[in-house]
Amino acid sequence: MKAVFRIMPLVILPFTISFPTAVFTYWLTSNVFSLVQVGFLRIPAVRRKLKIPDRIKHDPSVLPHSEGFLKSMKSGWKNAQSAQQLQERERRIKHHLDLASKGPLRQTFTHNPLQQKESSSTTLGGDGRDKKRPWQDTIG
Repeated sequence: MKAVFRIMPLVILPFTISFPTAVFTYWLTSNVFSLVQVGFLRIPAVRRKLKIPDRIKHDPSVLPHSEGFLKSMKSGWKNAQSAQQLQERERRIKHHLDLASKGPLRQTFTHNPLQQKESSSTTLGGDGRDKKRPWQDTIG
């Protein structure tokens, strides 16, 4: 990345030279000022005078192993997919709960656990409703 940032101004220069004069002048002075500032701040005496701490040099053997660009892109893609699936699942649950809080009751069990088991010989009650389904009138 350092090499890219060092070469980029040289690559961009031919493209920006055809810009209107005001834009090109702004771009050129801004970049020259930035390069001078970076060069100036690299001088150890200036860093001491401005009380800028020394750069920390990390031991590469202590740093965590960095995976390659493609591996990090793949893992990032998988993480994004997982996050999207989780959001979709939460949205479905919320939608389901919203539906459950409105409208008619829905059957969520195969038998009514509050009713005692009846004999299988009598399946219809006196009013013609199925005794095996006492919750039938609550279903919309």
